Parts: sequence; C-alpha cells; structure tokens
Amino acid sequence: AGFVLVQPIMMKFLSVLPMVGVALHPRPAYDGSANGTASFARWLIHESDYGVVSTHHDGPAPFGGIISVADGEGSEDSTGVIYTFIPSLDVTYQDLVKNPNVTITFSEMALAGGTSGGCLNTTAENPPCGRVTITGQLTKVPDGKVDEARKFLFATHPIMREIGRAQSELQSRSDLVCRLLLEKKKK
Repeated sequence: AGFVLVQPIMMKFLSVLPMVGVALHPRPAYDGSANGTASFARWLIHESDYGVVSTHHDGPAPFGGIISVADGEGSEDSTGVIYTFIPSLDVTYQDLVKNPNVTITFSEMALAGGTSGGCLNTTAENPPCGRVTITGQLTKVPDGKVDEARKFLFATHPIMREIGRAQSELQSRSDLVCRLLLEKKKK
C-alpha cells in the first residue's frame, strides 16, 4: 500500500491588491483575472519558506502544523510542485497515513520580515496582505522523483543537508517526502 498520485487541486485566492513587494522576486501585479490569481499564488508559494498544513485529525477538530516547502531547485527555479519532508514521528505524517487530504495556507506576511506587498505596518489579516489557501492531497513522491525532491528541498533549505539526521531520514522508507501539484487552470 502507498499513496496515490496527487489529484487535481482547488486554489482559493483570498486577497490581493497590487502593491510593490519587498521579496526575492518582484510581486506580480494583480488584475483580478484567473491568470493574475494563479500568478500571485505561484509567486507567494515560491517565495515562501514554509506553509501551515491542516490535516484531518482524530476527533472532530482538524490539526495544523508547519511544513518547510520547496517548489524547485533554489530561488530561480519554480516547478509548480510543492515538496516537503515529514518525519514518521510527526503528527501530520500520522494523519496523512489515514487521510491525505490537506489544506495548506501561505501568507505574504511571512515574507521579507512582514514588509512585502501590503503587509508593512499592518496585520496578516489586512486584505492588501496576500494569502493563498490550497486544498488537495499531500502524497508520497513517486520513487523516480525522490532524488529531485531531495535536491529541491536541500537547495531551498540548506540546513536540511547540514543536519545529518535529515539526510538519513529522507532515505527512510517510513518517512514521507510529499508533494502537492499546482496545476494550471484549463481554459
């Protein structure tokens, strides 16, 4: 038994207003179109170091946790596939074994010390401060893509390479290197 490939996901774009961003790459202009929404979502996810993942947990309440993410090999490469590593001892891993359906949330407030876009001197809930919520299935990376996922995670989070345990855990069969696909909306 294993995890199935990622099913198409639904993106919900919560808020964006055009403002100049202070992040690694310029914040894309938002024009209210589907392409503008997708462009902003890809930008925010690529610029983000982490997201908040919510899983179905035992009992009536969902469970939220932090996951480090990578969507390509370093800052100049974005693939549209979100990769993360979740150790088998993590509650998120245990929830995913039972149900791979998740929601991952990213906030522009987490970028550039809270100075990106419309976030300066305000709160993350202020509408000009962009955020993206993605729902889908966080599933095991296929065997043929594990090396690529590891390369992307180490390029984005060099500390993972420095921590010897992380390297060996990434090679463990019981731990998950997960992915979530960001698919382009079909016309």
